[in-house]
Amino acid sequence: MIRVTDILFINPLGWDRYIWARVLENMPDQTFDFIEFTEESFKSISKKEIEKVLLNKMTRVRRGGYIVTASYGTVVLLNGLEIFSEYLDGVNLIIIEGLEPIPPESVLKTYFEPEIKFTSKEEYLSKTLSVEEMRDEFLVELILKKLSKVGSEYMVRPSSQTEYDYLSLYAGIDNLELLKRSRAVFDKLTVFSYFKLIGMNYTQIEESDHLLMVTKPKMILDILLGK
Repeated sequence: MIRVTDILFINPLGWDRYIWARVLENMPDQTFDFIEFTEESFKSISKKEIEKVLLNKMTRVRRGGYIVTASYGTVVLLNGLEIFSEYLDGVNLIIIEGLEPIPPESVLKTYFEPEIKFTSKEEYLSKTLSVEEMRDEFLVELILKKLSKVGSEYMVRPSSQTEYDYLSLYAGIDNLELLKRSRAVFDKLTVFSYFKLIGMNYTQIEESDHLLMVTKPKMILDILLGK
């Protein structure tokens, strides 16, 4: 098997690869690959489909390369390691959030409200971003990519149903415990978490840094570039 990928990014739910732009622009000589969880990513939203893509892409990461997971991407990787850990050799892992358990399905269902429609992009931005965040042109552009025009109104993508379909695949699983069991699979492990983690070395981040690749990309770059 040819291992050609320097860094595999496993995305947070609903975001495309553009979310890593502030990291990628500072690493011009690396080869990248991505796993995204959008409405178009898989023929069907199922563990089988996701695991097929995960196995194919993570086994192409070179020895000494990195897998970088964020939020839902962390959940997918850790659950996949239960099956695929033997295929990894000398790979490093960076985790950005995603170690808290996804609630059981009965609770998860209560998190989702009917689809909200917006009359304009401005209305959506004002309800999503703070005044300070609105000054960040990249963040505004990123957030607007999640909007889809339906008639004269705008709706957020992926839909609540799609998000539920993805999350429910791993409902009720203890992701931190999965990481502790598979810790030895990776050469170097770096964990960024807002949630307090017991029995795990990690770097505490602010709640506002859930999308760390957007808010503080240097923290990720310093590791990838060996600083």
